[in-house]
Amino acid sequence: MIRYVNVFMIVVFLLSVAVQYNDPDGLLWMAVYGLAAGLSAAYFFGRLRWSWAAVLAAFAAAWSVALYPRFAGRVTPGELLGAFSMKSAAIEYAREAGGLIIVVVWMVVLAFNVKSSTRVDDIDGIE
Repeated sequence: MIRYVNVFMIVVFLLSVAVQYNDPDGLLWMAVYGLAAGLSAAYFFGRLRWSWAAVLAAFAAAWSVALYPRFAGRVTPGELLGAFSMKSAAIEYAREAGGLIIVVVWMVVLAFNVKSSTRVDDIDGIE
């Protein structure tokens, strides 16, 4: 089941990269979503190390927390789900934080899956 969800998330992250082209700080967002897509692809091919996903999750979580004061108490859920045009900077920050939370959640899922499937002898480098 997780393989199918992972393929879906790869597509979501790649689409997220694609829609950043006109964003003022688009390259930064393309890098984050592109890295999330790349790590998801690495998981698909059995090449993901749990620590890689954990590092991206930690980075995205810290960035999301840093954005929180810019929208806290200024945005309603209805405004977030309304028109996709930027109506205010607070809405934009809240949506950006939401995207980062999606990255965090998915990277944590992948990290736990990789970590839990690691055998004890793999950790020691013995096969």
